[in-house]
Amino acid sequence: MLLLRQRRSPEGWAAVDLLRGGLSQVDIAARLGITPAAVSQRIKSSLWRVEEAAHPALVRLVEDLEQTSTETDTAG
Repeated sequence: MLLLRQRRSPEGWAAVDLLRGGLSQVDIAARLGITPAAVSQRIKSSLWRVEEAAHPALVRLVEDLEQTSTETDTAG
């Protein structure tokens, strides 16, 4: 996940940030002065959907690690 985010272009970040802010791809295109097709390509290239799909699993993993750490701390 870190490598994916590190490789994202500044243009990809701009599109993803606006998408996360709740804007539609049409609104993002207007804001950035590009076509909706270009926005779609930037989002696809940024692998945003891959990141979004992995996010719940990563949250669960961190929560499980925190719980295990807390249980270990109180047991010791």
